Amino acid sequence: DGTINKDHYWWLRYEWGNLLPVCKECNAYKSNRFPIQSARAPIGTFDKQILEQEQPLLIHPTQEDPEELLLYNSKGFVYSNVKRAEVTIDIVGLNRSSLVEQRVNAYNELKHQWSTIVDYYSRIREDQTLDSRLMLEQAISFIKHQIQHKIEFSGLKRYFIRVWLGKNPILKKYLISKEPILEQLF
Repeated sequence: DGTINKDHYWWLRYEWGNLLPVCKECNAYKSNRFPIQSARAPIGTFDKQILEQEQPLLIHPTQEDPEELLLYNSKGFVYSNVKRAEVTIDIVGLNRSSLVEQRVNAYNELKHQWSTIVDYYSRIREDQTLDSRLMLEQAISFIKHQIQHKIEFSGLKRYFIRVWLGKNPILKKYLISKEPILEQLF
């Protein structure tokens, strides 16, 4: 399971590239587990090339984009087809019940706003009432806010917006014309 002596990497404890913000629960799940694919570097090794030869099995979010590796479902679970991502999900407990429940709530709120967008987009195509346009603009503003990186579960939200926009190219074109920032999702 990748458990190591907590003193094995003592010399890296305060290395800037090794310090990452993490919630208390994820840190507790990870504990002193650091699975690798190869042999451990000798104690005291600072050489990055030697350390990289260990081939860590945990995603390092400052060196690669987790969004390219993680997938979500509407039941709140995160999964992947990439071994390192699967190991990371397991090691830090990303599918623990509290997170799954929070992701379901975030998904449901997003799905509601997305339904509002689809509904009011259909309405403004038929009639250009001010009420319909304002409701659509409000829902678009909500979505725009939700995809910002600082927002909780923004990766999940960007994932589903990409999926939904992919299923509706006409709406995708309209939304990107209204909010060019949405093009960054693709």
